[in-house]
Amino acid sequence: MSVKLRIVGLYYNNEIDYQSLTKPLVGKDGQAIASIKSLLDAAETSNKDENVEAFSYKRDAGGIQVFSVEFKREFTAPVSGNIRSAGTYKMDDRLDAPGMPDLVWQYYITEADGKSVTFDRTRKQDPQQGELKIKDFPDVEVLEGDSVIFRLVSILNGPSGSNIESARAQRDCSK
Repeated sequence: MSVKLRIVGLYYNNEIDYQSLTKPLVGKDGQAIASIKSLLDAAETSNKDENVEAFSYKRDAGGIQVFSVEFKREFTAPVSGNIRSAGTYKMDDRLDAPGMPDLVWQYYITEADGKSVTFDRTRKQDPQQGELKIKDFPDVEVLEGDSVIFRLVSILNGPSGSNIESARAQRDCSK
């Protein structure tokens, strides 16, 4: 079996052999489980797409920062049908421009039947406070047959328009 990994906007769509994942564990129902981190680590060394020269990612304590995919030859984008050039495609959540929206990597997991994963796979009980919290990114469980999809989304950090005008004013003053 395998796990599907897709990075929206980077044209990356790969199936990772589940046995190649690091630290596969066995859950209480006997099904093998791994983490999103082990899936991404395996993707760096296992590409079934013959046109992908390299895949990499960088993370910090806050989560994913950068995804990068290097294509050997030009290719056709799967959704638009547009021809894309060979080379490195990189998306970064670090945008250091005043007045611009925050960029955040979002991911979701679907089971083999296309349904979203159950709540308990992405949450954990806080031992001190007893409340349910979202699991840290590396600890979220991935099962055989799952699909993991990442996308870079923009989140406005203020009212629309004011950020743009403020950024333009700062830019114009620095000339």
